[in-house]
Amino acid sequence: MNSNPTAELSAQPGEVYVCLDSPDFPACPATIERRLWNGSRRPWFRRPVTEALVSWLNRQHAAAPEEWPFTAVFDHDALIVFDRGVPESPLHPDHRGRYDLGAGWWVWDLHQPDADPAVPPLLGIVGPPHSDTEVPVVLGRETFSGTAPTFPALLASGFDHQGHVIPRFRREVAEQAIEWWNAVVFNDHADWHRLRFEDDMLVQVYLLPDGAPVPTGLRIAPDTDGRYPLPGRLCHLA
Repeated sequence: MNSNPTAELSAQPGEVYVCLDSPDFPACPATIERRLWNGSRRPWFRRPVTEALVSWLNRQHAAAPEEWPFTAVFDHDALIVFDRGVPESPLHPDHRGRYDLGAGWWVWDLHQPDADPAVPPLLGIVGPPHSDTEVPVVLGRETFSGTAPTFPALLASGFDHQGHVIPRFRREVAEQAIEWWNAVVFNDHADWHRLRFEDDMLVQVYLLPDGAPVPTGLRIAPDTDGRYPLPGRLCHLA
């Protein structure tokens, strides 16, 4: 897989990387819907990312039309995809200006590209552990497709009441971990709650049907060394 080559193809807060299961397909940042299609993600791409995907698809078609039958072109804000020269229904941007290219059609997987040294790390691309005592931790259950990022953490000396290990994250890692949680794990499990920072406190909320957040009562303060202990039931060792 290619890593994202340019800044506009780097993930923004709330986005994760997706790709198709094909050699050299670029990992592209997108927001994803809670619902799945045949077990696959339904991504929504920003306009610059969509334009890059269109250019890539058209180049692949020109080089290998039998292997890559799809082409696409923009007509003002509408995106028209052609399958072997036959146009599909135009895709229009949603209220955020995003396009659901291939959603409910192509099989998109989550992907963790190689870190680009020119781009600040985002969404799990946090580099090596800080010390020999940190270990890689995965958030959520292993029920989503693709590659889950790992987040380095120290393990607390004890266990929680259910016998789970308790990872303790540096603030900068915790911020990226909850971005992944809210964008991916929450979308896989509608009964699980979102996490967010309120000043120095990490809090858990659930969302009302209108999107309004309501605190659940779980509030996590940093330990004396500034690390945040995340409940062990939310994580597992990689």
